[in-house]
Amino acid sequence: MKNSYCCKAVSQSMNISDMHFDSVKSALYRVRNSYIPNLPSTLSEVDIPPKWQLDNAGNQFLRYLTPMPVKVLIFVTDRALKELASSEHWNVDGTFKTTP
Repeated sequence: MKNSYCCKAVSQSMNISDMHFDSVKSALYRVRNSYIPNLPSTLSEVDIPPKWQLDNAGNQFLRYLTPMPVKVLIFVTDRALKELASSEHWNVDGTFKTTP
């Protein structure tokens, strides 16, 4: 598991009991960030690898990614898609441009 590997990597490289919290925190972030892709600086650099398109159960979560110039990413689970398909009415809120 990644989390246990992360802790082992940090504990092997330093004696955690002798360190301050901020030092341990920084070391953990460095190891964690080595597994996470760099953030793109432009929309054209947005590329989502297949493993990041799945939910924790391994099901498809990223359903649609539009081409340039405007990127729209649609994330939805199978269950939510079935709920939408069986609904008579959809309420839409268009007050946001991006969400974290």
